[in-house]
Amino acid sequence: MDTIKYPDIQSSLMAKKIKISKTALLVIDVTNAWAHPRCEIKRWGVHFGKIRKMVPKLKRFIQDYKMAGGTVIYIKSICIAL
Repeated sequence: MDTIKYPDIQSSLMAKKIKISKTALLVIDVTNAWAHPRCEIKRWGVHFGKIRKMVPKLKRFIQDYKMAGGTVIYIKSICIAL
């Protein structure tokens, strides 16, 4: 498992200036429209392997953000295969 590269949300400088409970994290459908292999356009060189590798780190960040009192809003999009 990778180590988390960001500081603890509650003890960070950001948390001292911003009340996390008054914020929202907007997550725009990373796992479908921008990461699913079916949405890659190989003939154009569009690949999402790096995004798929990032998703577990994002999941941990979202969990930490919620634990710090932040609100998470998820936007779901769809992929129309070409």
